[in-house]
Amino acid sequence: MFHWLYLTTQVVVATVCVILGSYILRAGRSSSRNVHFAVNSLLLFLVILSTILIQLSPDETTAKTIQGIYNILLILFLLASLNFSLLFAGAKPGPLLLAALVPMTLAVFVLFLTRVQSLLVLTRTGGMWVYEMKGNLFWYLLYTPLLAVIITAMLVTLHRFSRSAVTAKERLQARTMTVAILVSCAGGYVFLMILPLLRVYRAPLLTPYFFAIYLYGVFYALDNYKLMVHSIRDCSREVLSQVGDALILLDDRLRIIETGGAPGRLIPDRADGYSGQALGDLVMLNRELEGRLRDMVRGDATPLSARLKFRRDEEVFSDTRFSRVTDRFGDFAAILAVSRESRGIPEFRGYFRLTARETEIVLLTISGLPNGVIADKLSIARRTVETHQTNIYNKLGIGNKLELMAVTAEFGIKA
Repeated sequence: MFHWLYLTTQVVVATVCVILGSYILRAGRSSSRNVHFAVNSLLLFLVILSTILIQLSPDETTAKTIQGIYNILLILFLLASLNFSLLFAGAKPGPLLLAALVPMTLAVFVLFLTRVQSLLVLTRTGGMWVYEMKGNLFWYLLYTPLLAVIITAMLVTLHRFSRSAVTAKERLQARTMTVAILVSCAGGYVFLMILPLLRVYRAPLLTPYFFAIYLYGVFYALDNYKLMVHSIRDCSREVLSQVGDALILLDDRLRIIETGGAPGRLIPDRADGYSGQALGDLVMLNRELEGRLRDMVRGDATPLSARLKFRRDEEVFSDTRFSRVTDRFGDFAAILAVSRESRGIPEFRGYFRLTARETEIVLLTISGLPNGVIADKLSIARRTVETHQTNIYNKLGIGNKLELMAVTAEFGIKA
């Protein structure tokens, strides 16, 4: 009864491995992480297949031969898992790690291919092949240290990545995979190494069950914390289309993810859209505003208001409010810019026949900035600012900043 229960559960675990690998691969074939996870799933499937074939073996010699192949596949699975951890963390194996892994792996492979019959003792118990280790020098001075080096390298890689990760999602991914590794390896070491050595417990290979825990942990980390990043783009078009003002959704490089809202002179409908275009290609973006937006990407949650001039043949201005959008983990998702056209500025400029420079100085002056700050923003001398202000006052027939603010307010222009 236990024999068929064991084989049935092995088949189930193997099938789950294929399903998980296929699901992640279909979620994004262009992602190297997804491809490597699918490879890991295939290797674990082969490990499980070999354990099934061991139990179906007619004699001890055949069972030992297949178990030698099983051990080689298991090491390949662990090496692929280490490679996945390095890829996930954006790290590369150091020379010391390679110097330890390469000779140890080659030695273990050679011994399993040439001397597996003398390294294992298999007995038939209850209709199943169960094993005990023979030749302690090999198992405890070569095989176990190799496994320990691989597992330790995985844990160290994930720990370092978790400490340096920028987003909460990445930290949660690393911690989830770390827990999965610790649980699977601790359980496997106790049941497959310690208990058989102490002759407390003898059973067929249970490795697939433990490493299936690890594989599911990685799957959970990828699916729950990573694949969801597509949602901001997927939902943006529908959400933005419901808003009356002109909207711009920006990524962490200040490139446009999506535009929407009411069509108009700010963001005219365009066949090819604006996705992927830099914000600076759409509006006049000064260094101060760009710097504050990048601070917003890095974590500053303070909303920002600015008057933008759009790059058009005709002058188009807008009053725009920028807000930081986060996901459910508190990580940066996008910057949302809500713009409303300020039609009073072109009318004001045309009525008083102001130049483009004079219009800039008017807007900066009514915002309350000192002349020295205005000069720095426009990269001109303070005396030049004062000259422009004198010309502006003459054109408007006024004599000071308070009167200037009153006139601009009549055109709907506010600081």
